[in-house]
Amino acid sequence: MKRSAALALALPGMAAALAVHRHREAIREVESTTAQPPQMPGRLRWVETDWGRVCYRQVDGDPGLAPVVLVHGWGRTADSAWWPVLSRTRRTTIAVDLPGHGRSLSERRFTFGLAAEAVLAATDDAGFESPVLVGHSMGGAVGMTTFLWSGANRYRGFVPL
Repeated sequence: MKRSAALALALPGMAAALAVHRHREAIREVESTTAQPPQMPGRLRWVETDWGRVCYRQVDGDPGLAPVVLVHGWGRTADSAWWPVLSRTRRTTIAVDLPGHGRSLSERRFTFGLAAEAVLAATDDAGFESPVLVGHSMGGAVGMTTFLWSGANRYRGFVPL
């Protein structure tokens, strides 16, 4: 076999070995690094209800701006869904853990009505008057239910995302 033909046959195997080596080095680097959760602003608050406990995170902001109520989607939590917003907001904001999500506990099966009750309980506990309601994904359906149940004057507006 000619030398160039032998080299051509060996190159793919050498390239594969190099790729495996680089992959293993990358894995070692990732595994040696400890992921740090983001520092969450504000404070946690709880509201006791007849069906469980609602937890929400409150971040204080400019009292001259309308407050905001944030509602997360299915399988998320207030912190996991909203930490980028909470860490940069200038508004007084609450992010609600829906029943059965995050730190909120419920003795009942999840429904949009139950979730709307949780949002209203947190909004009332925070002392918000005419806040803006924001819902992401399933939180949009919860927000719409909350907005419809609460009457036209309870929330300043509703933003589904």
